[in-house]
Amino acid sequence: MKTTLLEMRGIFVRKANRTRAHVFIIMLAYLLAYHLRRCWSDIELTVEEAIAELASICAMDLIMPNGVACQIIPDPRPLGQRLLEGVNITLPDAIPHRNVNVVTRKKLVSERKVA
Repeated sequence: MKTTLLEMRGIFVRKANRTRAHVFIIMLAYLLAYHLRRCWSDIELTVEEAIAELASICAMDLIMPNGVACQIIPDPRPLGQRLLEGVNITLPDAIPHRNVNVVTRKKLVSERKVA
């Protein structure tokens, strides 16, 4: 199970249920990587390279004259399209835009910040 993509390393947790949760998440990631590797077996890329290629797919904001906003997804590059077809995923043409800001990184308490 130790690969360049997944790393099962010792973590220091004090409770057994947290240790089980960590191992469960690692096993889910392993199963996902295994499934992707099988779906993309005809494409000569590693799972890491394929995910990096799919990360290049983006959405662009489109605001109509009447103020209605949506995000459009341009066609992916040919390799990205092959990867999506390999896992039977079709992208929508547009996504409704709600103008919601999402913070994905937790802010550190000022005492914990290292100078």
